[in-house]
Amino acid sequence: MVTASCPALPGALSEGGTREEALANIREAMELWLDVAAERGEEPPPEAHDTVLTSIARALAHREELGWDTTLETKVVTLERAAAA
Repeated sequence: MVTASCPALPGALSEGGTREEALANIREAMELWLDVAAERGEEPPPEAHDTVLTSIARALAHREELGWDTTLETKVVTLERAAAA
């Protein structure tokens, strides 16, 4: 199982059987997160590199505590709605 998250959108977390599935699922989770925020009249949080770095540091520390591999991959994911806006 491959897990994917979007630290810039609190709670946007997904997984898939493969890397490709996890990326497709996190894109969907991000779209849904933004849809719910829009329905509530909320703006997405501003892009904050510190938030992303803190999230990565926490994930690495947690994985290390559990004795898991501490290799993480980061990827910039562009949503179609952002490109169209």
